[in-house]
Amino acid sequence: MKIIDRFILSIFIRMFIYTFLTLVTLFMVITFFDLIDDFVAHKAPAKLIGQYFLLRIPEAVFNMTPLAVLIGSILTFSLISRTREVIILFSAGLSVWRITASVLIASFLISILVFVNGEMLLPNSWKTARHIFKHQIKRHTEKGTIKQDKLWIKSEDGKIWNINFLDIKTEKLFDVMVMEFAPDKTYFGTIVKAKTAEIKEGNWLFRDGYERKFDPGGNYTEEIFKAKTYPPSVKMEELKEAEKLPQEMNFQEMRQYVKKIKRAGYDHTRYSVDMYIKITFPLICLVMAFISIPFSIKTGKTSGALVGVTIGIALGFTFWFFFSMGVSMGHGGKIPPIVAAGGAHMVFLLYSIYRISTMLDGRLFGIGYRKKRKAV
Repeated sequence: MKIIDRFILSIFIRMFIYTFLTLVTLFMVITFFDLIDDFVAHKAPAKLIGQYFLLRIPEAVFNMTPLAVLIGSILTFSLISRTREVIILFSAGLSVWRITASVLIASFLISILVFVNGEMLLPNSWKTARHIFKHQIKRHTEKGTIKQDKLWIKSEDGKIWNINFLDIKTEKLFDVMVMEFAPDKTYFGTIVKAKTAEIKEGNWLFRDGYERKFDPGGNYTEEIFKAKTYPPSVKMEELKEAEKLPQEMNFQEMRQYVKKIKRAGYDHTRYSVDMYIKITFPLICLVMAFISIPFSIKTGKTSGALVGVTIGIALGFTFWFFFSMGVSMGHGGKIPPIVAAGGAHMVFLLYSIYRISTMLDGRLFGIGYRKKRKAV
């Protein structure tokens, strides 16, 4: 059996590597042409462009590996079906599961590698690549930063904004504090604090807070307000750009961030979905291997490699459509976060198992295959 496993596994690894390299290269080429106008407009040096794309490799690996597994699996099983090896293996009493076991195990191991890449390489590389593109290539001024899980940003008029939580979905700020220096810059002359803030009619609308004005001696006067209009010295786009994104965090960091949001009483739905995706996305590789089985293992006439690749791409886009739809519904709070992140996996996995159980006249485990062949 080890010989059979090595034979099938060698074909799969070869097909996977060819497909993987092609997809990663395609990812880089498409990204390059998508950004070429920015490179030319800002006269970006070739060295900086090369550094930027080098840092995008972990992202390309993370996103392209599942499709590479799907196409590689389809090509592998289509090849052994076309050359009639699969008929010989079924005649020897082997089940579908036994024939595909080496590919399924390899796909699971690839899922682990994708997870490791997403945990150890992708967050830092994505963050650095984003910084290079925004601040070194496009030469945008870096106004905001994340410290102690809070967003700090300096506005155009010199005020310091401290934001405990930014809800990107609703574009609302929570626990906001704005500090304005005195004219001599030696102390804060005014501090405004509010529970929430949002853009209304072009201005910031602060709610449920107070404004304190200090004198040189440290004394202050306080005004409590229910609603207060504030100039739009900081744009929402600037806050979003400074906000730490899920791509910049690994699973543990996302988990701690979700705990912090929960403790503070904020809506954590969107971030919980992104946290579960850190685990479920790498497992797409294993799901893709299962999907490939009923569409590629055949005992009759088989199609060529081009048809196999076409089927693989179609299946990949179909899965991605349902996965993206689930994530969107999860972000909107319409389905639980774990269902949003893994619902498509379960649907496609169960469908694949059903298709496998009904293929070859229901001979899920290969039992009865030789008997029927003799009767013919």
